[in-house]
Amino acid sequence: MVAAPRWGGAPVMPNRPPADPVALQLRREVLAFALPDLRRSVGLMWLAILPVGVLGWWRDQVAAVGLTLLLGLANSVFRLRIAHSAAGLAQMDAAAVQRLEHQIERTALAAGLMWGLTVVLIYPHLGPTGAAMHVMIVAGGSALAAFYLAPIGRSLAWLLAPMLLPLVAVTLVVPSVRSLPMALLMLVYLLVMLAAGQRLRQTAQLAIRRGLEAAQANERLVLARDQAEQAMHATHRFLATMSHELRTPMNGVLGTLALLERSTLTPPQRRLLGLARQSGEGLMVVLNDVLDMSKIQADRLELRPSAASPLALAEAAVALFEPSAQQRGLALRLQVTGDPLPPAVWIDAQRLRQVLLILLGNALKFTEQGEVLLQLQAAPAGDGQVRLQLAVQDTGIGIAQADQAR
Repeated sequence: MVAAPRWGGAPVMPNRPPADPVALQLRREVLAFALPDLRRSVGLMWLAILPVGVLGWWRDQVAAVGLTLLLGLANSVFRLRIAHSAAGLAQMDAAAVQRLEHQIERTALAAGLMWGLTVVLIYPHLGPTGAAMHVMIVAGGSALAAFYLAPIGRSLAWLLAPMLLPLVAVTLVVPSVRSLPMALLMLVYLLVMLAAGQRLRQTAQLAIRRGLEAAQANERLVLARDQAEQAMHATHRFLATMSHELRTPMNGVLGTLALLERSTLTPPQRRLLGLARQSGEGLMVVLNDVLDMSKIQADRLELRPSAASPLALAEAAVALFEPSAQQRGLALRLQVTGDPLPPAVWIDAQRLRQVLLILLGNALKFTEQGEVLLQLQAAPAGDGQVRLQLAVQDTGIGIAQADQAR
């Protein structure tokens, strides 16, 4: 007979599916919704117990009343202890949440047994009026409890079954309160309450789950947006930091080409050198635009004001585009209006030149015939300052009214 092999090491545990964080948070939210009502239900329970106790005392059911009060006091203490645990609900794991749910179920069962005891010991001795009041109290208490017990496991069923089934049995068996319609009515009421509680539980859990899933989706979107913004700012910071490192070799290339252009060259060589210089200058313009845009988006663009003539800058910009405008049959004019322009103002000449070149370039690009007018107007701004207004008018296609706000 061959013995079965024995394997060393720790026993292998079966694989368990990972816990659903949404499901756990759903159970926490349900408990957070129910526990405050569980605390408030203590006062409501005593508002129901005391009239029943008075009716039983009046009918000489002293022992039953005393037992009911004792059970009600114990149930109140347990409810308050359970409600007090809501403070640490957010940190509870799945096992702790399950223990809390079972405690609420046991408390509901104890309350149902207490009310079932009043039905068996007190209800048959109350007479028609007292019995009717007792039934109203039991039915009203069960309806109120459904609002906060229905979403928590089987709590509502554990309350209603020992609470209402004794009432059905007593109205069928005890001669003093025997009533088949009442028994059927209580049985139907029990079934309806259980069905309504199940529907209420499903609706509440679905609403809470949808809210949790929406909150998680929103958190993921916010996180993705923040990460994208951080990546974008990191790229812009990198380009802004690399501006000097990129411009320095380009300036060296352009300077070398300028020195080479002064040397003795054949016409083909000079033509090739001119093409290389124009290409380098064009690349430098593109590079400056990219780096300046990166600096703007990285909040690192610095203005460097100096004394400069706004009229000279405007005339230079117009002169740069004038040959291109003449080739296309367009009139390019500079118009100065308003107060006389000061010979020099404190301004960042490089940025103003860029603005003028962009405005004039776009105007000429989208104008097929007619003219392009650059207007320069000066107005005093107080304290020795001058306000300059630049405007470009053209006879081109213009900008749609809906896009002008952009």
